[in-house]
Amino acid sequence: MADAPAAVGGGDPPPAVSGPAGRRPSPASLFASLRVRLLLLVAAALLPAYGLVFHAALEMRRTAGPPAGAPAEVAAAAAASEADLLRNLLLVSLVAVLALGASWIFGSRFLTDRVNGLLSATRRLASGDLRARRGGRPARAGELGMLEQAFDEMAVSLEIRSHELHRAEARYREIVEMIPAVFFTGRVEEGILPEFVSPQIRGLAGFSPEEWTKEPSLWDSRVDPADAERVRRERLAGLRAGAGYDIEYRLRAAAGTTVWVKERGVSFGSHGPGALWVRGFLSDVTARKALERQFLQSQKMEAVGRLAAGVAHDFNNLLTVIGGYSQLLQLRVEKDPTVQGQLEEIRRAADRAAVLTRQLLHFSRRQEADPVVLDLDEALSSLDRMVRRLLGDGIRVVTDPSPRPVRILIDRGHLDQVVMNLVVNARDAMPEGGTLTLRTAREALGEEEAAALHGDRPGPFAVLEVEDTGCGMDEATRERIFEPFFTTKGEGKGTGLGLSTVYAIVQQARGVVEVRSAPGLGTTFRVLLPLHEGEVAGPKAAAPVETPSSRTLGVLLVEDEASIRGLTREFLLRDGHRVREAACLEEARRALAAAAGEIDLLLVDVSLPDGDGGRFATEAVACHPRMRVILTSGYSPASLREEGKRSEGMRFLQKPYRSAQLREAIEEVLAEVRGAEAGT
Repeated sequence: MADAPAAVGGGDPPPAVSGPAGRRPSPASLFASLRVRLLLLVAAALLPAYGLVFHAALEMRRTAGPPAGAPAEVAAAAAASEADLLRNLLLVSLVAVLALGASWIFGSRFLTDRVNGLLSATRRLASGDLRARRGGRPARAGELGMLEQAFDEMAVSLEIRSHELHRAEARYREIVEMIPAVFFTGRVEEGILPEFVSPQIRGLAGFSPEEWTKEPSLWDSRVDPADAERVRRERLAGLRAGAGYDIEYRLRAAAGTTVWVKERGVSFGSHGPGALWVRGFLSDVTARKALERQFLQSQKMEAVGRLAAGVAHDFNNLLTVIGGYSQLLQLRVEKDPTVQGQLEEIRRAADRAAVLTRQLLHFSRRQEADPVVLDLDEALSSLDRMVRRLLGDGIRVVTDPSPRPVRILIDRGHLDQVVMNLVVNARDAMPEGGTLTLRTAREALGEEEAAALHGDRPGPFAVLEVEDTGCGMDEATRERIFEPFFTTKGEGKGTGLGLSTVYAIVQQARGVVEVRSAPGLGTTFRVLLPLHEGEVAGPKAAAPVETPSSRTLGVLLVEDEASIRGLTREFLLRDGHRVREAACLEEARRALAAAAGEIDLLLVDVSLPDGDGGRFATEAVACHPRMRVILTSGYSPASLREEGKRSEGMRFLQKPYRSAQLREAIEEVLAEVRGAEAGT
């Protein structure tokens, strides 16, 4: 980081201070010194007087000499006068010399030394020594002392202001370094030529401030090539318009990773025509970009989920008819094994299609779940035979169970689906064979680890790892694997719902799915589910085989699909019940009003063209308390609850259903009736 305050503030550097310090004085500067000037001034003042005295002496000598033949006394007097004149002349010369010496001493002591001291202090001050002082006392030293005091006051003021400037600069640097962004200044040509960057550049890009400013082209060379032209264009346009700019782009850090950054800059200063200078901030927005992608992905998944739920509803209606009529036909052609086999294939196809609709409902999170406490290792052990049958002989299975119990709260069927979908995905990634490893563990996630995995909270988690040695995936594939209907398999070899179903089930169980993969290095799926300490649930009891009831009921069947209505009527009539039909709520109200006392059971579809079947059932029971209700729909109970169409406390029959499932629901209603009658 540069040390000059001018660099931090973005201003121009101060001009260099030049002066005579260290320079050998020339004759002209020596002649101009104060002492020489003072000597010349004194000499100039004494020279005329000395000249007049010397001239008078010469004139006297010429005129005052004794005439020829003069007496000796006269000649002696003349000689004495001449001697006096010469003595006076010497005395005047001595006085002149003494005056010049006194002026030299006085000038050195009281003038030139102080001026030279003031000059030396000025040079020290100019060189940065803010403690330079002269200690002038104007009351005793006159104007020169006042000049020295003025110098001292100026030096004190400069020292105070310098200390204030350094404190302000320190505060400014501290503020800049506390900001979670990189502050920069620089010149803009085709790109930015930085003059200053704050130390945060090391954490953002992995370069030191010195490296970032030393190489002018480094900044632009790290911008992602796909963004470089847009960044240059928007930056120049904003600065030339005087409005600044605000752009986001990808930056390649020193470690080779890609960082999303947000750059904000404004122009400043006037540096000549055509010159563009910028100061601004560079901040890391990688986390925000990831959240945006997650939000967009969740919005897309939600939209596709709603579509999937609608498709599943319509598909379930069709499967009810296909499976139901194939079952009725099987009962009528029991003696023809060929037709029986064909009808069985139809029924199996309908069952496989029903599994597909359940996957759609799992993906849309609208499938009803029945979570229980399961031991993860025991659950995997129960699936071992099925897993090996799916994988075949070419793939070796390795299990690595946790040494400690790993218990989770999840629907048993949902866990089976997660495991089987991940196993099938691994099998398809190893067409030439390989190794599949199923590993379980307990793992405690801190806040940072949970946030990195986009989990909702830290804490203890159960971990299920499904690792294969297959072909692996590139980054583009990894980003899309949980999208519904996305598949890398050939046409007709995959629905694209397997991994999206895994994702939906794990999310519904408040867990997280993580994938690690690279081309040629295999793939590892890590499923993290909240660890649970409850008691493990026992095996689910098998459903009893029901026979037709000996009690005949009056049933009002309300169904808008004619094919389903006809099939259900056939089921009910075969069990000996009396059936009245209605295709809409208006017909149902008329039928109920006409034969209220004959209706024991209301079998009504929830979603009808003219209203909500669940609300109609609630109104009907309020008027006829002894009447029982079975609601039916191609939508799941969870989806109906979200839309407010599910009436709590009423039995629900999910489409597609068979005659045995309808009979079982009716028997449960009758059991409630018998229990109520016994209680009375």
